[in-house]
Amino acid sequence: PSNTTPVVVMRFEGENQQALDRIQQEFKQAILALKPDAQFPF
Repeated sequence: PSNTTPVVVMRFEGENQQALDRIQQEFKQAILALKPDAQFPF
């Protein structure tokens, strides 16, 4: 987390674009389950 703004930075890696997309969607679903109004840049 940033100590100057209310932002959490997430970085993802995957073996290929398909894997990266899957990983991002899994994180997105998990976070949205806890905070339905969360906004994502991906």
